[in-house]
Amino acid sequence: MISIAVAMVVLYHIFPHNGVFQDLVAACGFFGIIPYLSAHVIIGKSNAELGYTAGNMRSGAILSVLFFILMIVLFLLLTRFASSWFNYADMPQVAIDYFWVFVAYNGIIALYAIVYSLFLQGFIINGMRAELGSAAIGVSLIAFALISGNGIAQIDAYIGVLFASLIAYYSYSIYYALLFVFFTGIAVNGISLILLQ
Repeated sequence: MISIAVAMVVLYHIFPHNGVFQDLVAACGFFGIIPYLSAHVIIGKSNAELGYTAGNMRSGAILSVLFFILMIVLFLLLTRFASSWFNYADMPQVAIDYFWVFVAYNGIIALYAIVYSLFLQGFIINGMRAELGSAAIGVSLIAFALISGNGIAQIDAYIGVLFASLIAYYSYSIYYALLFVFFTGIAVNGISLILLQ
């Protein structure tokens, strides 16, 4: 499984993709479709082993709500006390000026978040749980750093991936991590929009 994950990250960076649409298609292929099919066909993992199950509902619900609140508090603290190096204002100006563009922008971000979650929390966390145990959480953070190329200025993204990985690991499900990522992304971008006005 690790060799497949490494191959997907390398191929994603080698594969030529210009613009949002091509990048999203490449991400869907290398982080969604190919790892899923590889896990099923080559390795023989079931959907439950990849986290496509309800899992532990109690842990998933409690951790999702707890980490959502913690993420919002951390984001507000970062914007208040670390705004000199923390870049929360990476939203295009047109998305700030027009609400429907803001909605479309968040839709595209949500698609990326879903694809990345399928790979990071589904394929890596749940798929490699038996082989790596809790070290799979660190592997998902390293994979995210290699995929995104974001520096420390996007610390909120790394914290979000850490929280989503913990949710997926302890709930045995990708669904709670997906909900956390989706709602946290909307909340953080909404707060950013308010702060940029």
